[in-house]
Amino acid sequence: MRPTGFLPLVLALAMVYRFLPTIQAQSPSSVSSALSGESILALYQEVSGRTLLRPATLPNLREVTVESVPKDTHAAMTVLVQALTDKDIGLVEDGSQFVLVFPKGWMKTDAASFWKSLPRPSAPAADSSKLGAVTFNANLSFVLDIYAEVSGRSVLYPVNLPDEMLYLKSRNPLSPAETTYAMETLMALNGLAALHDGSHFTQLVPIQATNKVRLAAPAPREGAPVLDPKKIPATVRRGGVPSPALRTQDPSFADQVGDELTKLYLKAFGNQPPWQKPAKGQAEQLLEFYGDLTGKKVQAGSELGSAHVAFRLMNPLTKEELIYAVETVLRLNNLILIPAEGNAVRLGHISELASPED
Repeated sequence: MRPTGFLPLVLALAMVYRFLPTIQAQSPSSVSSALSGESILALYQEVSGRTLLRPATLPNLREVTVESVPKDTHAAMTVLVQALTDKDIGLVEDGSQFVLVFPKGWMKTDAASFWKSLPRPSAPAADSSKLGAVTFNANLSFVLDIYAEVSGRSVLYPVNLPDEMLYLKSRNPLSPAETTYAMETLMALNGLAALHDGSHFTQLVPIQATNKVRLAAPAPREGAPVLDPKKIPATVRRGGVPSPALRTQDPSFADQVGDELTKLYLKAFGNQPPWQKPAKGQAEQLLEFYGDLTGKKVQAGSELGSAHVAFRLMNPLTKEELIYAVETVLRLNNLILIPAEGNAVRLGHISELASPED
């Protein structure tokens, strides 16, 4: 699928580029001194012509050294691979574009089994668009925005996922499908399963929780109206910090002015301004949004409403898909919507279900 907004993606990648390790790739003929650690991986990527998919950190990588590298490409690769494997770092070629790099024993884990099940990207047609070189070294929450932009899938996930660092510096230009696959592989290397749910969603959960996930996204009805994602309440970042309240991604002029006044007040006095009302909990706001979508009354005010929920949809969706997204992201955070009297609905804990399968 072609990216829905190329410029935002380019800007996002540019923002994280400055965090990348300053490792200069060299050709074997230019290496005249010993190499170690990151430099060895950078050289291997250069001479192999493939993009390395790897965890942000690798045990024993700093201990890997090479005294000299042959000028012949094949011989150089042999030397580099041997140096890495001697320190329990494995490499496996993955299709025509990638090499998987992993610590010893990883191939026997559930994460590796999940990675093997990921759909491989098909070779792009000669005239298909490429994103160019894709480069980032950023937290998971930031990378998920890039993933949604490239894949055309909004990510539904529990708020307590570890915000791991993900690293990618592609050797060659990648297609959207190749970039999507690369990011899903990086997630698997960090113990996370990206499960495609219908045509517009991906559920992201710990590998060990995949058997508890329901994949039941509705197919969008042909011709059904869709809602602009910028008008959907979301966990929005303001200056790189997630907002405690759900806000639309396209704030009104009044919201922007209010944000600036709040910043000035905080800078001057160090506490929240008196005109700022306490924010409702994210779960309660989602409950109210659900009520707007379904026409149901909501019973708000419970302690569950204060729960934090990550909710950020990036693609146009039908009303049925939006309802499913709200129900699913609440369930991923151990919350459910329970019918109440008078065509109303309230928040409940997942333990209130008769069984987990309900």
